Amino acid sequence: MDNWLCSLRYRYKLIENSEYEGVKVLKSAGLQGKTVAVFGCGDSASYSDTFCGGMRELSDAAQEAGATVIGSVDASDYTYDDSEAVVDGRFVGLALDDVNEDDKTENRIEAWIAAISPLL
Repeated sequence: MDNWLCSLRYRYKLIENSEYEGVKVLKSAGLQGKTVAVFGCGDSASYSDTFCGGMRELSDAAQEAGATVIGSVDASDYTYDDSEAVVDGRFVGLALDDVNEDDKTENRIEAWIAAISPLL
């Protein structure tokens, strides 16, 4: 398998223990030559200071394992206070908030798939 899609839950700036074990496995997975796209689901109102932050942990782990990470998304169309998943004004993957911005979810998914598909 040459391509991966990844997501995890992220609460209060701590990855849940079972998922952290998965991140450790991902870091040592030997992903040289692989392409990884990351997505996350969050609540930008209730967790506006950590919105989809777990995507950064996955993106960093995949890169550490040698993968090429694709699928960053412009963060300017989102309402949130802070996120570790934003680098240079872009989420490291597709951030979704089906609680507060459900009206944007379908278009965001379609645009993201169209953007990453040629790279997979």
